[in-house]
Amino acid sequence: MRKWLELEEYRAQIAKAAADKRGDALERGITAYLSAAVSRRVKWSNVPWKQAVLALEGAVSVNMPRRAFPVLFQVEEQKSGSGVDFDYEGRMWYLWSHMLASNYGWSLEYIANLDVDEAIGHIQEILVDDQLEREWQWSISEVAYSYNQATKRSELRPLPRPAWMKMKKIEPPKKIRIHRMFVPIGHVVSQEDQDQTTQPERDVPTV
Repeated sequence: MRKWLELEEYRAQIAKAAADKRGDALERGITAYLSAAVSRRVKWSNVPWKQAVLALEGAVSVNMPRRAFPVLFQVEEQKSGSGVDFDYEGRMWYLWSHMLASNYGWSLEYIANLDVDEAIGHIQEILVDDQLEREWQWSISEVAYSYNQATKRSELRPLPRPAWMKMKKIEPPKKIRIHRMFVPIGHVVSQEDQDQTTQPERDVPTV
């Protein structure tokens, strides 16, 4: 896990350098990523640019988590500069290792060698538990309720959740009125009926 977090730091530096159009910083970021991910014996600054970029694409693809964990969206937001003011380079390792050690009692050496997907899965569940505990504590406090003048009752104001915890609502399809002139005449065969009628007949064995 620690190696992956190191690579993610370099990847964030590459993205920032590309956004700022800083060629020197971009080259340093790519060189650092490839040295850590592929080989430190290769002097990547001397490798042709196209080959270095292709090697970077391959290395990033290989080192991506196998599962699309929602919590990773929060990590990307922190990389984009919307994180906390006391953030610093390399903090993600100390933050995540602290969370895992505090909750499971694992050693730093064990945490550093965890499978990336396993580590992220544990981190996400820790964050979910923490959020649900905060929501419970919020729901039993007086400040969580506001008086509704219309209903003459107190209503709970839910504690906001992080963006990655909010499920996307799937709206049912809207009913649309179709003009009579566009309605098919006669017996309408659905796709399901058509599939059933086009299935080949099976030979029934005779007894």
